[in-house]
Amino acid sequence: AFYRSRVRVWASSRLILQGSESWFDGLHIGNGPLRNDLQVLLNFHCNDYMRFKDGTCCSSAESLKPMQLFSLSLFLVCFLLCGAKAACAWSRPRSLGNSLEQPDLIAKERQHGILVKTTGVLAAISRLGVIVAYLILCDRTTYFMKENKYFSALNFWLPIGYVLALGFFFSDQSKDTKFLHRDQTDEWKGWMQLVILVYHMTGASSVVPIYVNMRTLVSSYLFLTGYGHFYYVWQTGDMGFVRFMQVLFRMNFFVAVLCLCMNRPYQHYYYAPLVSFWFVVIYILLALPPRVTAANSIGKPFKYLYVVLKFVALVAGINVLFMSVVFFEHIFTMPFWRWLFVTTDGSIQEWWFRWSLDRY
Repeated sequence: AFYRSRVRVWASSRLILQGSESWFDGLHIGNGPLRNDLQVLLNFHCNDYMRFKDGTCCSSAESLKPMQLFSLSLFLVCFLLCGAKAACAWSRPRSLGNSLEQPDLIAKERQHGILVKTTGVLAAISRLGVIVAYLILCDRTTYFMKENKYFSALNFWLPIGYVLALGFFFSDQSKDTKFLHRDQTDEWKGWMQLVILVYHMTGASSVVPIYVNMRTLVSSYLFLTGYGHFYYVWQTGDMGFVRFMQVLFRMNFFVAVLCLCMNRPYQHYYYAPLVSFWFVVIYILLALPPRVTAANSIGKPFKYLYVVLKFVALVAGINVLFMSVVFFEHIFTMPFWRWLFVTTDGSIQEWWFRWSLDRY
């Protein structure tokens, strides 16, 4: 009777009762199916408004904001341009032989070189766009089913065992024998990344001993990153602005893309702002005069005192910020950089927690 009307008949009861013997008189149902039916009804009416982080049943997908649409449109334009260039290159004659004069041939080669570079950039941006589109499809839509994380020792330790086995069977020799050289720190940071990834994927934060050890790994990773930048500046003396911007770009490019395309604040990806902040602090500390490097301190041991005094001043400043939460909030909520340190609701508590946890 309601087939061609705008009336929608609630069908969950019939679906739940299929194969059940709790429907005695065709009208009333038993307590078990009734609880399940009420749960579906409440999910249908409440999940879309309460926005539970651990449930996506019966909730609509998060709508795309203008900045997300603009960012995805740029990726789409690059993808189409890359496809058009590839189609033109495929359909164009391969070679004109010796029919071109030498100047024309040189100009043609230059144009081809520029075209190859442009195509490479567009192809890289297009691949990044495909990755971001896949992330949005998985994390911001309801096309795929989602489930909560329940920790089990097997799920956590089995991948850790895989990582350990790979470490035993795959090794390489290093020519550098200095203390904490590049190959060594890169290897440490590599397995730390894998272990931390397993930790997050298996929901192991509910186990206190594992949580404490993971915090130690994150702090160690942060220290190794800072040590690497300090050692580079100490050995090369390169404190230029170009190097500074290159490092910040490497640390934040993908995070910035995620913030724009996933509609999340910078603090949502907390490690990037944390490591970027401490890199800026170390850079300023070393760039302030007097500048001391390995080259200009040879035969002048008193210059090491300048470095020690700089770090003592840094520790004192960290202590001042840590002892006064009001002063900390005043510093990091200044209008021109406030958006880097606050969450969606305007709170700075997340940044305070991350900063204070790894302040040394």
